[in-house]
Amino acid sequence: MSYLSRYQRPKGFQQLINLLESCSSEKRDRIMKLIEDESPAWAATLSAKILTFEKILAWEEEIRRELFGRIKPLTLAILLHGINDQEKATLMSTLSHSEMRRISELSDIQKPTRGVISTAVSNFVIEVRRLIEHGYVRIEQIDPSLVIGREIELEIAKAELNCKKVS
Repeated sequence: MSYLSRYQRPKGFQQLINLLESCSSEKRDRIMKLIEDESPAWAATLSAKILTFEKILAWEEEIRRELFGRIKPLTLAILLHGINDQEKATLMSTLSHSEMRRISELSDIQKPTRGVISTAVSNFVIEVRRLIEHGYVRIEQIDPSLVIGREIELEIAKAELNCKKVS
């Protein structure tokens, strides 16, 4: 039985996206390698549609401000330990002075392990995905390339057939 067979059905793509967004980057890379070996079309589509911390940081400041206001302060404080200085500056510039002070104070007293930092990143992305799914964030207005269509599994299957015909 192939890895993808359980996801090649309606809403399977969304389930796989949720799985990939909720696991560590090492595990995500291993799963993506399995998928790439099995179906380059699925791998390419997943790579294009998956939400990452870096993609979210690239969104407009007003949108980030709205998102960061809905994320637990402790999660943001732990994130500061796992990101580079430029990403820290982007994250902190989005916050108000009082939020910035609170996050900095929380961050200063935290000594998170690599696993805790990875979990914080996953929780951040999961929460943003939840906000998208519940309509608080209109992804089609922010980044249309991240929109997941209702019949994406069929679109990927058609793309695979077209690739096989060309080969």
